[in-house]
Amino acid sequence: MRALLGLAAILAVGAVVVHENRNDQVTATQLAAWMHDGRPGLRIIDLRSDSAYTAGHIPGAEHMSLSQLRHAEFRRNETVVLYTTDGKRVSGVGHVYWLHGGAGAWADRHPWRGGC
Repeated sequence: MRALLGLAAILAVGAVVVHENRNDQVTATQLAAWMHDGRPGLRIIDLRSDSAYTAGHIPGAEHMSLSQLRHAEFRRNETVVLYTTDGKRVSGVGHVYWLHGGAGAWADRHPWRGGC
């Protein structure tokens, strides 16, 4: 009986991990709500070119190159949201959310904040 309960617990944890990995996108509307609500540990990372970031970015977004991102260490209590120009994902990066639709999805609903 204990073995079955242990196996059930392991499978339940595995199901949560698989579910989280499939649910790794956030919409522009949801991100705006997190920002408005002051979600603790929220970090927004802009992976676009220097010129695109300078021209306008999501308020509070940090700018990183892909190389910097791959070497970045995020704390477990942080909610990290990444975005690119077109919403394409970067391989080899886990435990993060991706902005569905990329920078364009944000710009369609919210004004850019230019400059740094």
